[in-house]
Amino acid sequence: MKVPDSRSIELKILLEEIKYSDVLLKLGKEIGEPYCLQFNDSGYDQQYNHLDLSTAITKITEKVTNDELVSFFSRYPARGYTFLGNFYAMRDGTLTLGTEWPTIKDRLVKLAAKHGDNLAAVLQACYTVCIEKDKQWKNYLHIEATAKELGTANFRAIITDLELAEVLVRHKGDIKMPRELAPLVQEFLKEIHTEEDQPVEIEEDEPVKIPEDMFDVVVGHERLKKLFTLSLQAPEPVHILLAGPPATAKSIFLMELERLPRSRYALGGTSSKAGIVDFIIEQRPRYLILDELEKMDMKDFSALLSLMADGVVTRLKKGMTEKVKVKTWVFAAVNREENLPPELKSRFLIRRLTAYNEQDYKEVVRSVLVKREHETETIANEIADRMASLSRDVRDAVKVARLHKGQQSMPVSQVIELAFQTE
Repeated sequence: MKVPDSRSIELKILLEEIKYSDVLLKLGKEIGEPYCLQFNDSGYDQQYNHLDLSTAITKITEKVTNDELVSFFSRYPARGYTFLGNFYAMRDGTLTLGTEWPTIKDRLVKLAAKHGDNLAAVLQACYTVCIEKDKQWKNYLHIEATAKELGTANFRAIITDLELAEVLVRHKGDIKMPRELAPLVQEFLKEIHTEEDQPVEIEEDEPVKIPEDMFDVVVGHERLKKLFTLSLQAPEPVHILLAGPPATAKSIFLMELERLPRSRYALGGTSSKAGIVDFIIEQRPRYLILDELEKMDMKDFSALLSLMADGVVTRLKKGMTEKVKVKTWVFAAVNREENLPPELKSRFLIRRLTAYNEQDYKEVVRSVLVKREHETETIANEIADRMASLSRDVRDAVKVARLHKGQQSMPVSQVIELAFQTE
């Protein structure tokens, strides 16, 4: 690991953080530092001048050896003090030589995989306020505001994770970034922001054939069908969000879009255990179909924003930044759009739908079952008529049709009873 700071600077920080003049005076006298030898145990010289801590720290830093430091603190431990440097580490008053930085950096890498770009924004905000502006007290709101300006989400959860990782310390509402960790944080931020870490992998732009019967099963909504067609024919992605309560045409539009070559469907919050970033990088969808978008994890919203803005998704893996540029259309559905971040909503064309009435629902079900599930008109009509009193979700009717195909001797009514009637 590159060492961005010298031993003497870190040692000076260590001694400054201890803050006890009697401890520092004992150390200075023990190593025979001339300036410290002028003062009595109370910290006064013969002219009643008091020990100047800044001068004492500078003098001790120039003279003391590592062995002398370890020996001294073994006899005069600085209790309740933690120091996690690159050259020195102190826990429970015990000073040891060596670095804790690899451990801290490994924790940061794991947090970057968990929080994505949001982690970098919060870290940068803490570094700016605590280190660059040296605001150590009453700084929480300043850090939060700076993080929001950088476009972060999930601020409080990230602050808690950074505290558990020992990168930050919280005290009575204030946030402190240990000064000895500032070079490590600066180095880490540089790594995850450096474009040269790994070149952007650009996906080849292959033509996609749109099915001629796309949206044929959708009843009404002619303007919306035309809008989707224009989006699919556009040279660059135009993203569309369908908003409205359950039992609208949202589901049938998404079902139709799933027929597109290289389309991938994901349910909000459950695209994969690792999140939307891994899902996109591994699947490389041309069309990303997202249902129940409002249930997506907050850390995935940031990745989705980047994808929709410039087509770039970034993954931090084993300390390296992997960037992939894809051309992806995002088509999503949401029940409650007010739960979405405003910056995400601004990336979409939003169309609001109302619930099916009974007649429209039956017509859509019949059309889907005959044209997409290859069901007979007789069975399709029966399923549509019976399901209309139980559901307005076309997918429910599709489930019944598929169950019935596996046991065609069973009456449709019995299949529906088994599937939807409570015990």
